Amino acid sequence: MVWRMSTTTQRDRLLNLLKGRRGDWIPLADVIEAGGAQYGARIFELRGLGYRITNLTQEIDGVRKSWFRLEIGSVPTRPTPAPTPPAPAITLFDVSPGRTYQE
Repeated sequence: MVWRMSTTTQRDRLLNLLKGRRGDWIPLADVIEAGGAQYGARIFELRGLGYRITNLTQEIDGVRKSWFRLEIGSVPTRPTPAPTPPAPAITLFDVSPGRTYQE
């Protein structure tokens, strides 16, 4: 038996579902089908990429129901690059090779 890796990730499948129905409320069952059991983590990832995803929860006939939607006009933002840490300062007791001290 040969196992093949999926070319689309759960996050990609969920994003495609949300984009395809942008602005519409999507039931939780559809979100789970696209995003898998860890759909909350996938939504968290997409929100971290700048997508505005709204969720709605209501109790209907004693049963809690949930829906999600990608907001119209939601465009991912580029992640801000991490700042470059400053170079370590030379200290009095730094005896590593290549360090020089000026009086």
